[in-house]
Order: sequence, then structure tokens, then C-alpha cells
Amino acid sequence: MRLPIPQDVWSRDYQQRLNAELERADLENRKAGRDIELSLGDGVRRERLVLRSPDGARWEITVNNSGTLAATSL
Repeated sequence: MRLPIPQDVWSRDYQQRLNAELERADLENRKAGRDIELSLGDGVRRERLVLRSPDGARWEITVNNSGTLAATSL
């Protein structure tokens, strides 16, 4: 996140730009107590679900259109 450089005096324009940047960044955050939905290859944005096993190995979890889950070692 890159916030605008503060000015020496209060400015409505600066405050609006600051609020807009904070709101934009907040939309990208995952929220506690809410479902997590990932876009898995829709062509717009690809997100991955990566889990770490107790031995430290990393696994990418994927699902196909039939609902079949797969885990691939990273």
C-alpha cells in the first residue's frame, strides 16, 4: 500500500485520497469469520490455496469443474 505523502496542513483532497487508498487496500484483505473464495484460473486473476504440512512441505490445493480436489507439491 502506498499512502499519499502527508501535507503540513489538513486538506480535504488529501484526506479523500487517503481514505480511498485505505478502502481499496481493505477490499484486498481477507476477513476473519467470513468465507474465503479464490479465483482459480478464471483468466482475470489467479489465486492459489497453499497449505503447509507439519513437516514444512507446501501443497497447492486445486479443484476441477466436477469438484474433485487435488494437492500438488510445491
